[in-house]
Amino acid sequence: MDYNTRPSLRSYTVVAIAGLFLLYEFILQVSPSVITSTLMQRFQVNALGLGTAMSMYYFSYAPMQLMAGISYDRFGARRTICVAILFCALGTLLLASAHTIFYAGLGRLLTGFGSAFAFVGMLFLGRVWFNVRHFYIIVGLTEFMGAMGAFTGQAPISATVHHFGWQTTFMGLAIGGVLLAVLALFIIRDNERQVEAASHSSWNVKQRIGFVLKNRQLWFIGLFAFFIFAPVSGFAALWGVPFLQTKFHISTTQAAAVCSMIWLGMALGTPFASYISEIIGRRVLPLIITGAMGIAITLFVLFGPHIPTVWLFILLFFYGVATVGQAMSFLLVTENVPHCVVGTAMGFNNFMIVISGAIVQPLIGGLLDLHWVGKVANHVPVYSVHNYQTALIVLPISFAIATILALFFIKETGCHSHMPMSEEKA
Repeated sequence: MDYNTRPSLRSYTVVAIAGLFLLYEFILQVSPSVITSTLMQRFQVNALGLGTAMSMYYFSYAPMQLMAGISYDRFGARRTICVAILFCALGTLLLASAHTIFYAGLGRLLTGFGSAFAFVGMLFLGRVWFNVRHFYIIVGLTEFMGAMGAFTGQAPISATVHHFGWQTTFMGLAIGGVLLAVLALFIIRDNERQVEAASHSSWNVKQRIGFVLKNRQLWFIGLFAFFIFAPVSGFAALWGVPFLQTKFHISTTQAAAVCSMIWLGMALGTPFASYISEIIGRRVLPLIITGAMGIAITLFVLFGPHIPTVWLFILLFFYGVATVGQAMSFLLVTENVPHCVVGTAMGFNNFMIVISGAIVQPLIGGLLDLHWVGKVANHVPVYSVHNYQTALIVLPISFAIATILALFFIKETGCHSHMPMSEEKA
């Protein structure tokens, strides 16, 4: 059922605060990509060491996805979101003040824990406070806010770091998180009918998780989401900036600006692709087309000739467009589950997405170290273009696997729910 068929001013306000949390979370997620060399020098670690420490974000973010979804299904959003934001702020403060790689990794672990509630939270609140017929718009806006956060976390944060220093910048982000938590506490209100319905639901936690884990389509959709997001978490969120600097001989700020076009492509591409999906009444076809586009663009960026920076901006924009299937996978999820399991199912799908970062970031770092010839500058390992090309080959492979999953394994829903709204037992 729809709990609010006529969105009120409060509906927009509640979802807007959730959107700000998502914006904040994505800034925190990708901002280490602009200070990779600084962090390696500060903590005296190689690429594998840094990749492992920074991926601690995903090692807490990913396991919490199911619990985040269950929490929203069962208890609502207000207190959950406030506490989650405070965890993000605490983790960021710890990273900014860390003197060893251990505490930097611990800071990322805490940040990932809090961030786990952001993406699912906005989708959940959008599904609760808005008409189901407009949910594809909420999905587009959710991706837009996340991508804008990631965009902000690169070029603007890079400029801020250059002007104020990385520690001051991250301290400021921590303070901003505390202010956002206070704002959420006073503005977010749970939809009373949703809370009442959840508390009287005949589904318990075990049944919700059991339904999700036994649904083959949710696994195929989740695997697709995993592989379509791996090129984002592996490139845009960490290793893209140093690769672009090395291959195309541009500055850190320029490389961050180019890399941020991926997020802009996701931000603008997702609402457009979702709308086209609604118009043609097909979910899977856009996934296949964008996945194939991702293969071609990634191979060209990695192995193609040296091109002007302006063309890099264009290519990386469409690289982001190629990953819009990550957000659209949530549309498929909601069309394959009953309403009372939406939060849990979205949490599972987001788990599959973010675990890609926990795997791909250190994998690329390990491949870089495996082919490193021992060159060092300012106590930091120096990797060649060939080193990066060898390590980043996992990106077009990921696009290819995602495209195969969409082509042969994910069933077309026709933009309609194929599950009853009643609470059938798992």
